[in-house]
Amino acid sequence: CFVASIGMTIPGRAHPTISGLRLDILHDRILEPLRGRPLAETLPISGGDPDGLLAHSRFVADKQQITIRAVESEPTLHPVADIGEALFGGYLFAHYGHFLAESIHRLWPVLDSRRYDDLKIVFAVSSMHGGATRLKPHMIDVFSYLGIDAERIVLISEPLHVGRLHVAESARGLGRLPPLGYDDIFKRLGPSTEPAATTRLYVTRSRHLFSGGYLGELLVEEVLAASGITVVVPEEHRAQDLMRLYRSAWHIAFSEGSAIHLVEMSGGLAAKVLVVGRREPAFVEERFIRMLSALCAEATQFACMTALTPFKIDAEGRVERSWSPVVVDIGALLERLADFYGIEIAAPSQQQISRAMLLDLGRFALDPRSSTGANAWQLGRQLKALQKQVGSKGLLDGIY
Repeated sequence: CFVASIGMTIPGRAHPTISGLRLDILHDRILEPLRGRPLAETLPISGGDPDGLLAHSRFVADKQQITIRAVESEPTLHPVADIGEALFGGYLFAHYGHFLAESIHRLWPVLDSRRYDDLKIVFAVSSMHGGATRLKPHMIDVFSYLGIDAERIVLISEPLHVGRLHVAESARGLGRLPPLGYDDIFKRLGPSTEPAATTRLYVTRSRHLFSGGYLGELLVEEVLAASGITVVVPEEHRAQDLMRLYRSAWHIAFSEGSAIHLVEMSGGLAAKVLVVGRREPAFVEERFIRMLSALCAEATQFACMTALTPFKIDAEGRVERSWSPVVVDIGALLERLADFYGIEIAAPSQQQISRAMLLDLGRFALDPRSSTGANAWQLGRQLKALQKQVGSKGLLDGIY
């Protein structure tokens, strides 16, 4: 194993130096698919992981939480497939945002050196968010943006023997900033676009209200579009096109969601950023604002008021709080956005706001995706709780 200050030669192009990242080669290893439940999975591997380089972590309040550990497998295991030499890509997460934040940051040797251009890249697939039996379209799109052909990706679905397994330390972790030089790798990827002072973006999450979002966002989109703001629906764009938009803007407001994580692949933006939060301000600060502050000109948040009762039930039978619809003060939000963008915004009436919030509450309640994992009894219980919450606290007074 070596601890590297890595600046590998790339013919015809300049390259950065990444300080302090580890890169090791494990010889003659057999890897199996991940076992266990989400956030407590294990990677069986012959010979084990003596240096702990295969462990996967998240960080909460700067405290490391290991969510995937490598464990030594039985030596009698017979592999089904064989690869002579490969790079360990890490752990593949099906969810778009977690894929961006947790599945690409061991790939820096590929991005920084031609040495690895011909190697297969192996991923162990996490069962979180339903797992994946094959690459999803958004994964193929992001790999393409990184210059990695999907044909190089191997998912560990059966015991796999690798003669020489290159293992790079993850340069980023969820909730952890990268070492000096890492972000510079991404500056040379994708479109080269100069920012324009007149380019102002609002990146919406309204098409995913079923899995958490704020009530009235469709109205906010309509008002902003009428005021000259470009409303971006991220799922309608390739990573290449989204990055072009991000790099072209001086101001970007995000509805808190997965599209923010694409900024981690930007190498830095000239834009000031505002996040319209849907979870607790401390969570938004730790998960998004810290990262954005390191990569953008400025990053602030507009906090939600109240989280309503969600319908989703996870595999353990627990309510999935991150899927809550939330209430924000739409009038105050539009005032904040007007100040952020430096423009005049024609405010809608309270009646328009009330109707928009009621429409979104209906969209959430009637979308079958919002109750993923819930049986009829659980859904009824959650619906009654939502009705009680709305009525007793007067959260949506004036809507009816």
